[in-house]
Amino acid sequence: MNPNECRTLFRKEFARCSRMSSSDNTRVLDAWVVENLPGLRRGDYLSFVKGRKSHFIVLQNGSINTASSGRFRTGIWFGGHGHVSSFDVNVSGKYCAASFRKQVRTPAYTYRLYERFERIDFVPFDKKAVAIALMFPERETAVMEMAIDHRIMWPEDRTDHEYVLSRMSSGVYRVRSTLADTDISVSGMECSASLDSNVLKIKVQGKGFCFISIGTARNRAGIEDFARSIDYHSSISKNCVLVTPSFEMNKYFLWAKHDILELFSESGQGNGFFAGMPEFSWFFGRDGEWMSMAATECGLHELAAAHLDMLAKHSDGGRIPHEIPLTDSNGNQHYGMSGDVLPTRFMSADSTPLWIMSVLKLGRWHRMKKQEEMLKKAVDFCISCDRNGDVLIENRFKDGLIGWPESWSSYRDGSCIDVNAWWLKALEEYSRTHAEFEKLAGTGMDNYLSTFFRLDNGSLTVFDSVDGKLQRKIKSPMEIVPAMYWRNDLMRSLVSSLSGDDMITPWGVRSMSSSDPMYDRGYHTGEVWPLMTGWFAIAAYRNGFAETGFRLLESFPMLAFSSQEPGRIGETYHPEYIHSMGQFAQGWSSSLFVQAVIEGMFGVDPDGTTGSSGLTRSMEAHLPDGWAFMKLRRIPYRGRLYDLSVTRKGHRVIDSGPVKSDERGNRSPENRARRRHAHLARK
Repeated sequence: MNPNECRTLFRKEFARCSRMSSSDNTRVLDAWVVENLPGLRRGDYLSFVKGRKSHFIVLQNGSINTASSGRFRTGIWFGGHGHVSSFDVNVSGKYCAASFRKQVRTPAYTYRLYERFERIDFVPFDKKAVAIALMFPERETAVMEMAIDHRIMWPEDRTDHEYVLSRMSSGVYRVRSTLADTDISVSGMECSASLDSNVLKIKVQGKGFCFISIGTARNRAGIEDFARSIDYHSSISKNCVLVTPSFEMNKYFLWAKHDILELFSESGQGNGFFAGMPEFSWFFGRDGEWMSMAATECGLHELAAAHLDMLAKHSDGGRIPHEIPLTDSNGNQHYGMSGDVLPTRFMSADSTPLWIMSVLKLGRWHRMKKQEEMLKKAVDFCISCDRNGDVLIENRFKDGLIGWPESWSSYRDGSCIDVNAWWLKALEEYSRTHAEFEKLAGTGMDNYLSTFFRLDNGSLTVFDSVDGKLQRKIKSPMEIVPAMYWRNDLMRSLVSSLSGDDMITPWGVRSMSSSDPMYDRGYHTGEVWPLMTGWFAIAAYRNGFAETGFRLLESFPMLAFSSQEPGRIGETYHPEYIHSMGQFAQGWSSSLFVQAVIEGMFGVDPDGTTGSSGLTRSMEAHLPDGWAFMKLRRIPYRGRLYDLSVTRKGHRVIDSGPVKSDERGNRSPENRARRRHAHLARK
């Protein structure tokens, strides 16, 4: 693509976005709009653009000015290395916040309209670089101000405070420190640069189009990267497309898939999914495992395989990590919990069984390599966590082996209902191809039921955790986990007992029942988690509560459409009123919606048999009241694409042909982008 064609593409996207308004949020699938209307101040919430190697977190108005830290990774980051911590543009004496009019977020870029200029930010998906394109309808003088902040992320947390500016060539500058080099290049307009302490000012003058790249020495963004990035991000619209009478459901399903693609990242530590933005933008075990399950089901399976491989490479004797920062020094990882300090690298008791489940799901759906040796190590590690011979995993807080609710993990020593549901499901699936474990799985299930459940005169008692003779009754969504996988009268009673207003709000499921004595509206003791809303929806669908399941599914697009950053679902929400808390973008919040649609509403749970029968043999679709149809188009399964169509008459499956080499998982966007670029270059 020659420079004129590139500029034409930019102008086309500038023109398209300039015409959009917030009303297009309910009409246009591939865009979210925030307008700063008179009398309504908007633009003060976080937004970001991201590729595999870089991300740029700013406010919706396009500026950022925050105290940077190794964990709160706003500004410009290339992997685990920070480069810019604050950013602003001044035109005619007004900075971004003062002249901001509109943001349009598309899968590949973010557009912003200001009083006297327009701007597009994007990140080349395969480079350590950030690109900013400016469009001035009249001749202007603009000054970009950015705080250079070279640092290495947590847990290393090294920074530098001495910087030197060099002019490399016309329009190209480099800021150096002992930790990094930041290269800035400007094309399309006259420019100059100055550095005062760590504040770099780039002054541009002219009319029309100006292109800026902020990157490293060998990673300069070019205007041709724009088309490649559009191709990369648009790949999620090709396969596993949801078509229903609900525009909101269809749109958020598309964007939930995009969240999975967008959070996939490459680093020296391996490749996988970031957990969330801006504070959890590195690799986590169980976060990425839930994302891997959704990626497996929606056609991003090679991304899932990469994350699971990365976790295996960082494992210790079969024990899967809890978190892996992007830098080499990962030993000093600690959190303060319950008055104690725990090492975090391997602290999750559930990371290993969830890894086993994820790998086996990947094999069933896509015939991908099962890593038999590593699977055996992971199974053996889980068995080693059984200290009393009942086949159940036992948490030990003092050993740094805890379950999901970290803030009350010190109260859960012993066997936990959620961790062991995942472990027994993993063991059950593993025993399908390893018959020698069938008896162990059966014994474990018998002990599980007798340990955690009591039925007295038809009244169900459920225990959160058991340690010897100590039985703890703590009412939380941890109890719903077994009903995600097993269907029987006991599980139906379980779902029914947890479906009250004390647990379920109109915007999702609380992390603890409001009737429990420990409930205090806290992070693990009350806040609403979309993650758990997805768990609950799957369990409800599986056990005959389709109306409850659909009501929970509807909460996801409701949150996305009402978000201050439209289209994003946060990590948690206040349990008494709708207010986003925690990370403003969280990967497993999105991925659980994808899983709940596929596994819950469509009831798809393949047994691994090749062909449409393997995909649909156990399919039990739940068409919501008021809907005449619902469809999943081009869902990849074991090398072929299938269209699933559900009506009041039943469901129908159409084989749409083989998955082509350029449509496979994470290969498709890069290959398609490279071929398109090569084709245009030849033209």
